[in-house]
Amino acid sequence: MTSQTDQPPFQPGDTVIHDSFGLGTVTNIRSCNEAENPARITWNVEAKFGNGVKTMLSSFLKLQAEQHRIDQIKQAIADYSRVSHEATDIMHALGNDIATALNIYLHKNKKLVFCVPPEGEWEGGKDYGDAAFSTHVRGYRSLEPLHMGLVVDVGDFLHGNSGWLRIILEMEKVGDEVIVSVLEKGSVTVPVAYREHLDEICELIFQSILRTFVEDVQLIKHGSDHKIGHIGFVSFEE
Repeated sequence: MTSQTDQPPFQPGDTVIHDSFGLGTVTNIRSCNEAENPARITWNVEAKFGNGVKTMLSSFLKLQAEQHRIDQIKQAIADYSRVSHEATDIMHALGNDIATALNIYLHKNKKLVFCVPPEGEWEGGKDYGDAAFSTHVRGYRSLEPLHMGLVVDVGDFLHGNSGWLRIILEMEKVGDEVIVSVLEKGSVTVPVAYREHLDEICELIFQSILRTFVEDVQLIKHGSDHKIGHIGFVSFEE
């Protein structure tokens, strides 16, 4: 909305609508004169939306009219969809980067780590792309924790056969952080800008795998309160 009067189109506290950002609340508004036409007044509006404070020309906003309850439900669904897509995109990228970093962490010259579904059947030596995430299994995106499957080729230690060890990761975005867990084995919290923290995640996975087998061996040899874990091998004759 462009105005030639000195009356602002909105007031602080007004609820406004933006086509992309959804509902917002006006926090400040100020006038400015157009350079090409000083007599013409435009209005810069500062408004708080679900994803932060934005400043824009008033022409990009509409005053929220009387809202029916169904409109509130629709807006809530739109906000949920936007946030869940943003969170899922971050965790998908993180999961793929973990797989790449873990491979280098375990062996710099061999391809050992593959992305596989977190449940159900899978083939060793094959990357499954998006199907390695629980969003593919569910068929939709949500704000629930996301699961991802990784397999490590440990064939060199299994008498010449191809042996594959599957690890299940859980990721959950909370605010500006992501909690990465190796199920039942520990977790690490990293910022959304996670690239400098990939080694921390790789060390968590490495220690979780190692500790599982070391503790199980100690239990068999010496006895302890530790329960034998559920990690096992799939072995294929070559």
